[in-house]
Amino acid sequence: MTTEAHVLSILRGELIDLFSGAFFVFFGVVAFAIAIIRRRGGVRMLVWIGLWSAIFGLSQLFQSPAIEAAFPVWLRPVFVLGAVSASYLTLVAAALAFLELTLTLLPGKYSIKFLARDDETGRIGTFQTTFVIPNLNKEEKRVPLSAVVLSSQRVDLKQAIYDAAKAKDRAKDEAVNPLVQDGKKLIPSVTRVFGTGRQIYVYFQAYKQNQTSTPAPVPAPIPQPLFAFVSLYQGGRKLYETPPKSIAPDPANRLGTMTLSFDLGVDNLPRGQYDCQVTVLDPSTQKAAFWRAPILLVSQ
Repeated sequence: MTTEAHVLSILRGELIDLFSGAFFVFFGVVAFAIAIIRRRGGVRMLVWIGLWSAIFGLSQLFQSPAIEAAFPVWLRPVFVLGAVSASYLTLVAAALAFLELTLTLLPGKYSIKFLARDDETGRIGTFQTTFVIPNLNKEEKRVPLSAVVLSSQRVDLKQAIYDAAKAKDRAKDEAVNPLVQDGKKLIPSVTRVFGTGRQIYVYFQAYKQNQTSTPAPVPAPIPQPLFAFVSLYQGGRKLYETPPKSIAPDPANRLGTMTLSFDLGVDNLPRGQYDCQVTVLDPSTQKAAFWRAPILLVSQ
């Protein structure tokens, strides 16, 4: 039997394995091509999945006797080395792809649940809430906003509740925590009940993505500012409103993240139930965003 006939007979019995390996390699190449074309944030997941798919496909092809038989005899040691390397690299790429998938949340609505248990009494308490991760590429009607945090406490980090994390890890977390500013941490209010003797702190972020980069001879457009303010309503009547704040996105920030905070002085307001409304306006795009939640003012 000639070499060609031998290879063909092997190929007939391995069509499924060969097709599977070629498919995974093709899928990996397509994923890489999409990542290169998009050139935006969020493509790392495509890169790692594409890398895993391509390496896994190559490992499938390297394990095929038909492919090995098609190589010259003097190249077969390199073929064996490639097969072993692809097997190990598949595990590495799969781990990186899994890590990216577990740490990256895609746009959408999510529900998060917290559970606390008292070891002495065995009692369990739970808290559940929903949050939305906006798709900044498809938001056409409103200004994308983060969750709005209401608080009446800013605690010095030295007085914060102790945790078991290492000092180095805590420093990293605090450096990227948006609720930590000037050495103080904003403590969110869960009940949204506030005493009139304290200020109410309102914190959130707005996003305005930078436009696609223009050719070098054309100067990049100057980012236009957003305007935001906070209002308190009682019984349909507006009893309090902050002066509007303007803020422009940082051109170096791809997401155009803008941090907005307000301090509400409510000493002179009547006690009772209010609706707290955050309003964000973008005159340049004619977009707006509104957020509203009930709060309660009590004597303190």
